[in-house]
Amino acid sequence: MQTHQEQAAGWIERNHTLMAWAVRSQDRKATYIGSLQREQTGLKCDCVCPSCGGRLQAINAGKPIPTVPVGKTIRPHFRHDAGQQYESCLIKMSQIVALQLLLQEKAIYLPP
Repeated sequence: MQTHQEQAAGWIERNHTLMAWAVRSQDRKATYIGSLQREQTGLKCDCVCPSCGGRLQAINAGKPIPTVPVGKTIRPHFRHDAGQQYESCLIKMSQIVALQLLLQEKAIYLPP
């Protein structure tokens, strides 16, 4: 029987998941890549990974997804400035985003 961590890691690897969320350095709030402006590309986004603490670069920030050609460039996302992203980085960021959403909405909506 696989643990939750092992299941999540397998899903991430199979789906080549890109990091769409990061934590802003100044206020430690979760930030979605789609909320950044074009001038916040690269290290100008001032974001860090909540799991490993590494600095993150915003890739293709401020570009609408339909303008990013499939197969030629990568859709907007965050990547580590130095080193490689670990499964734990994506898992931790997902947990933070879920908690932030729960605190903001004060409810959990489940399908019928």
